[in-house]
Amino acid sequence: MSQKSDQTCRQKGESRTRLQKHSISERRACLIIGIAKSTERHQVILYKENERISERLVILASKWKRFGYRRLQVMLERDGIIVNHQKVYRLYNKAGLSLKRKNRKKVFLKRGISARPREMAMNERWSMDFVSDKTSSGSKFRVFTLLDEVTRECLALEVAGSITGSAVGRF
Repeated sequence: MSQKSDQTCRQKGESRTRLQKHSISERRACLIIGIAKSTERHQVILYKENERISERLVILASKWKRFGYRRLQVMLERDGIIVNHQKVYRLYNKAGLSLKRKNRKKVFLKRGISARPREMAMNERWSMDFVSDKTSSGSKFRVFTLLDEVTRECLALEVAGSITGSAVGRF
């Protein structure tokens, strides 16, 4: 039971004891406690059907462990038990059948390179890049960077006004 329904049950009990103890009217007892008369008069109905559905959910969930409440509702419908999805969700959670979310690992596929590259040695694989910018006077310059992918060490930084292909080939 939820905290709110527990509180309402306690208040109902209080109103009944005041009715009997002090011989006051139901309306007055409810007014003192602060609950509606309809709450006092409400009869809780425990449906046998809910127990049957809950038991069936547990059986289905134990058979198909990775099925969520939506898939289990379809299975219930196949068994001839037609139930609203909200009721299935409530009974599913009440039975403690909620699934834990899996954190999917990202798979990086880039230009045909395998998702998990083999271990590499130092100086086995390099990366190069060009960066361009302007000085405050307006003249352009380029920076050539060369990195070792294993050690993340910068092997070369070449700054020039223009960098030719033959200059890159020297590295």
